[in-house]
Amino acid sequence: GLVVLLSRLRSAERQWMRALGTQAGTGPYLSRMSRPPRAASLQNGAGRRPRLYKHAMADIFIGYARSNRDTIQQLASAIESAGYSVWWDRNIIGGAEFSRDIERELDAAKAVIIAWSRDASDSPWVKDEAAFARDQGKLLPICLDSAIPPMGFRQYQAVDLSSWNGKPNHLAMGDLLRSIKALLEGSEPPSLTQPIAAPPKRRVSLLKGLG
Repeated sequence: GLVVLLSRLRSAERQWMRALGTQAGTGPYLSRMSRPPRAASLQNGAGRRPRLYKHAMADIFIGYARSNRDTIQQLASAIESAGYSVWWDRNIIGGAEFSRDIERELDAAKAVIIAWSRDASDSPWVKDEAAFARDQGKLLPICLDSAIPPMGFRQYQAVDLSSWNGKPNHLAMGDLLRSIKALLEGSEPPSLTQPIAAPPKRRVSLLKGLG
C-alpha cells in the first residue's frame, strides 16, 4: 500500500510541475504543444540566408566566334596547362544573365585574348569585347585563319594560330604564352616567330593635272 501511495504522489507531482511549466511558458517541463512552432520557411530551408560563394576571377578572358568553339576549348586547355586561369563562355553558370556575366569577367581579366576569324570579324559581340579590351590596354589578338581583323584592330600585331596543331609545344603557342606573360607583367611584347602578315598598304597616286 505504501509503494502505491508514493507512486501516486510522484505522478501527481509530475502533473503539477508540467502544468506549472505550461502556464509560465518556461521550464524544463514545457511541453512540445506549448512551444511556439518554428516558421515553415525555416523548417523547409526557404528562410535560411543563402550562402555566398566567391567566384575567383580568371587571369585571361577569351573572346571568339561560336564556330571556333572547338579550337578555343583546346586553346583554353593549353593556356591553363601553362599555369594561367582562363575564362570563356563555357564557364557561364546556368541561369546567369549572359551579358552581365561576360561583362564582369571581361572587366576583371588581366589579359583579353580575342580570337579573330572570318566569323569573329562579323560578330558584334566579339568586336565589342575587343574594343573594351583595347580601351583598357589589355588586348591580345590572335588569328585563327587568314582573315584580316576588322577596322580599328588591324594595327595590332596578332599571334598567328592558323597553323596551330592543338599541341602546347607548337611555336605559335610559345609566342602566345610569351605575349601573355609580357602583358601580365607590363613589359614590352616579345618578337613573334610567326607574326600574322600585315594587310597590304594601298598606294595612292596624285595626278597633278594633264597637259
